[in-house]
Amino acid sequence: ELNENKDCNLILARSGLDHESMDEYSIKMALNTLTAFVNPNKMEARVNVTIQDKNDNTPRFMYDAPYNKLVKDRYLATVSEYTTIQEEIYEVTATDKDSGEFGKIKYEISPDTDTTTRQYFRIDPDTGVVMVVKPFENVPDDALPFRLIITARDNPGQMDDS
Repeated sequence: ELNENKDCNLILARSGLDHESMDEYSIKMALNTLTAFVNPNKMEARVNVTIQDKNDNTPRFMYDAPYNKLVKDRYLATVSEYTTIQEEIYEVTATDKDSGEFGKIKYEISPDTDTTTRQYFRIDPDTGVVMVVKPFENVPDDALPFRLIITARDNPGQMDDS
């Protein structure tokens, strides 16, 4: 079917196209035109279709430490009271199947993390590296053990589509 610009619209009856599964298709089409009836060599056309990506996948954290056999879907790190400011204590990793900006990931400490805990840590939004930003002197007992909630978001800068 042709639109007003005489471009062909491909209508899928049974399945959708997914850029991550296959980003290009070559389609053989039978043409029902007057020219095709006059010249049978023009009854077929091959059309290459490029599938554009959309933000249809969410980031997934990677849990590949040996302890993840026992403790699923968690990162564990030990810090001592002598850990220095700006010391890197852990690096979280997430992947996203989308491509380009849709697959770019930004990390942050979730607002759901306890306020006291948030005062002691920072995460690099690009690398996922967690650092200490405050000495562990006089940490209230009720703040221990620290529990950070880290979020990974894709398509940064597009709040409605991340």
